[in-house]
Amino acid sequence: MSDTPQTESKKAFSPITLAYNLNPGLAQAVADTLMSFQLEGTTLQDQFVDRDGFAPLSYQDSFALVRLIDDTVGFRHTIKGPADDVSDRPTVN
Repeated sequence: MSDTPQTESKKAFSPITLAYNLNPGLAQAVADTLMSFQLEGTTLQDQFVDRDGFAPLSYQDSFALVRLIDDTVGFRHTIKGPADDVSDRPTVN
């Protein structure tokens, strides 16, 4: 374990994701709740420096460069789980 303190920028990035098969209405309600949540006055305020709420990310837009690099070097992501049957889940490209 390192004795180096965690930098503020590392503390500020904490993605939240939703299950791929979540009911669309429920997914939208969760997203709306997160986007309207204000950090001020909560214990999260110290972890998200210079932020007043959550910021939306999309896999398509936010990870385009990562996918381009993976495609260029031929890397393919696969889903793995301890006892999961993942045959019905999409492979992340």
